[in-house]
Amino acid sequence: MLNPMTLNTTSNVAIDPDFEDTLEKIAEEYAQKESETLVYTSPLIPKEQVKNHLKNEFKSSVRIEDQQILLTNAVRCISQEGKRYLSEAEWNLLSKEIARAAEVIAGMDYQEEIPEILYLYLGMTQRGLNAIETISRAKYQEENFSLAADLNALLSILNPEEVIYWLHLGISYQDCGFYERAIKAYSICHLLDPKQIKAWILCAECYLNSHEKEEAKIEYEEAVQIAATLENSEPWKDHLEYLKKSLG
Repeated sequence: MLNPMTLNTTSNVAIDPDFEDTLEKIAEEYAQKESETLVYTSPLIPKEQVKNHLKNEFKSSVRIEDQQILLTNAVRCISQEGKRYLSEAEWNLLSKEIARAAEVIAGMDYQEEIPEILYLYLGMTQRGLNAIETISRAKYQEENFSLAADLNALLSILNPEEVIYWLHLGISYQDCGFYERAIKAYSICHLLDPKQIKAWILCAECYLNSHEKEEAKIEYEEAVQIAATLENSEPWKDHLEYLKKSLG
């Protein structure tokens, strides 16, 4: 699977035309395949529009901006504040794993291919990631959404195949009012777990807040179709009703 966090796309970096052409082709293939198998079946929106929506979301998912500042903030938060949110055993484990990871990074040969599941390469464990997630949840509960986003960005880099990290990253960005960034995180959720209804609903809300009603409608319609397949869709009823009224 493509690791979107390995691509540096800051504005001061020259865009490689070959990369752009390749990305366009991959996005086209992805959108064609997904539009043929998508749960979404509403006749109200042309299929070509759905395909273009999927293609743009795929391209957004590999254009996540440079995370260097966010990672610095996350590591600083863990070092300075992490201890008060964790048990002694959790803190001792995480401290050792962060130190070990720093040693591995310092000795990295940047010409070698780095595994996508980075936390294993760095000698970290799932218990260490769980400790970081505990700190992130605490920061979110304190309504420090910016630091929660930084910590979730770190988690999504360490294990980019875990959809919950991307979902929490999107939620944190959304609560910061960073709707474009939230949409990118939710778009990656769509790639990792297309049936994750919460990502579709929240992504629709972000598009509405960004005054992109047609894009929001596509996200909403997909959420409706997914809800119809759930044994219990009651938890999503109010959200879907709100979106329906907003899109009406």
